[in-house]
Amino acid sequence: MRREVFPAGGALFCLMASYMLLRPVRDDIGIESDQLELLWTWGGGISLAMMPLYARLISRLPKRLLPMRVLGTVAAALAAFLVVGQMPGMEQDVFLDSCFYVASSLYPMFVVSVFWSCISEITSSVRSKRIYGTVMAIGTVGGMFGSGIVSLTADREIHPDLYIMLAIPLVLTGAGILRRVMLDGLARRQAVPPPIAPIEVNAGLPGEIDAPNKPLDTTEAPVDERISHRFSSGLSRLVQDPYLSGIAVFLLLFVLGSGFLYFLQRDFLRQWVTDRGERRQLLANMDLAVQALTLAGQAGLAAPLIRWLGLPIVLGILPLFTTLGFTTLAVFPALGVFVVFYVARRAANFALAKPCRETLFTVVPPNDRFLTKPVLDVAVYRCGDVGVAWLYAGIAKASGFGVRGMSLVAIPFCLAWIPLAMWLGRKQEQRSAA
Repeated sequence: MRREVFPAGGALFCLMASYMLLRPVRDDIGIESDQLELLWTWGGGISLAMMPLYARLISRLPKRLLPMRVLGTVAAALAAFLVVGQMPGMEQDVFLDSCFYVASSLYPMFVVSVFWSCISEITSSVRSKRIYGTVMAIGTVGGMFGSGIVSLTADREIHPDLYIMLAIPLVLTGAGILRRVMLDGLARRQAVPPPIAPIEVNAGLPGEIDAPNKPLDTTEAPVDERISHRFSSGLSRLVQDPYLSGIAVFLLLFVLGSGFLYFLQRDFLRQWVTDRGERRQLLANMDLAVQALTLAGQAGLAAPLIRWLGLPIVLGILPLFTTLGFTTLAVFPALGVFVVFYVARRAANFALAKPCRETLFTVVPPNDRFLTKPVLDVAVYRCGDVGVAWLYAGIAKASGFGVRGMSLVAIPFCLAWIPLAMWLGRKQEQRSAA
């Protein structure tokens, strides 16, 4: 077990640390922006435009080459931002900040999606429920490492470019470790011997044994088989398979709750924290609290809860908690209540819901892992962000609702989320048993 968990966890440690170095910088830019919904729209549009290119890339590459190629491209993009940011007159450029906001918003979609696509490819459904919690816990420590650096330095007039500079080697290190994990996992799968065909007994002549059956057809696609190059393959599977469609709706409902909270965060922090250095420090401290709570949950709760309560109930915990949180915020619309809800919800997502969501993909074919999953993680997620951004802005502008009103709007969606989560958990267990 250690030979699988610690290398995979080490890769996730590096990737999460790099993301948490960038997140407070991105969120601070978003709070300063008066056109946040437009930035989200650009992010959704670019993600859709990139998905066919991504599908073409992974179809041309063996799976073992995906980590270095995709994550290496991410590191190169970060390096490009560093170079452009050092040019004269670009230090306070609003357009460059907007570009960085959009790019860093796509960062976890591609980086984390590639990581889990690779890991789910070499992990069985049963084993995933045993090791995913530990892998995520190690990744959470990486997130704490990144958030801790920002928290300790944000009030010392550190230029944000420093955090980008630190993120680049972390991404490359994570890519190298993930490539090694993929190679080892694919090699182990290739080494598994094929099943032996059974020998039938002739029912007409007791005791007489027929000639051995024709050997079972165990010929599978090569372990390192390339993925379909068509982006439409992921979309069509998403529409055709009710299980995958259910995951898409689950994700959209999650995005709605997260989007409402993100816009409420902008309104709260813009009003209460005006200094940008202090704001980055507060954002980093919130991220640090999320990671600490997540680590506690992943270390002692995720795997035991899935074993004791079952996947359906554990998958339904986040929707139920989100419903209760928005209800509390509607009754007590204070900054402290918001911070507690925001931190606790994100921790519950990473500690419980995220391992469960990744487990859902251990019972689908490789094409669904490498094409449909990125469609969900990138296109559906980002387009959901765009829809939520304009929905929030439209309702707030038309109705004049504040925190109370917008929290009440979110509650019905959260209530519909609960039975869907439990249905998905039951379907995963049925597919796993089959």
